[in-house]
Amino acid sequence: MTRLIPPSGFSKVAYLFLVLPIREGEDYEGYRKQRRAALLAYCKVAKLKARDATYIIGLAVVPKGTLKQSEELVMLDVREWTLEMQKEAENLQQEYSLLLPENIEEVNIKMSEYPDLSDSKGKQIKQRPQPDPKALNRKQRRALKSKQRRGQR
Repeated sequence: MTRLIPPSGFSKVAYLFLVLPIREGEDYEGYRKQRRAALLAYCKVAKLKARDATYIIGLAVVPKGTLKQSEELVMLDVREWTLEMQKEAENLQQEYSLLLPENIEEVNIKMSEYPDLSDSKGKQIKQRPQPDPKALNRKQRRALKSKQRRGQR
């Protein structure tokens, strides 16, 4: 399974996540070497999909439930993307069928920096519970009423 998150907003960093299963009977060190090479290849090809990226950060892990846990991490600096690098990425993409249009399902997700404070009906949810006026002293009750008149919380 592979996920590519292209740069968004002000960020120029793309993220690639790779989960590569271990083949039955495969040597674990050989598997890690293969996974490292696959991650690097995917990161190079990711630049073809995320053209605005200046860095590609790749993380490869074993599937959930695997006895031995390990990960590989790659940071590829693609600020100076040369024609030679472009050709290498295109060759890797064609030779190993990496991130080809027919293999990709694009999903657009809108993420907010702040949580949405409305319920399922679109009604605004109170950010903080209002204090019980009976538990406040006179000065606090007056300050609360004043804030409510001004529309503050």
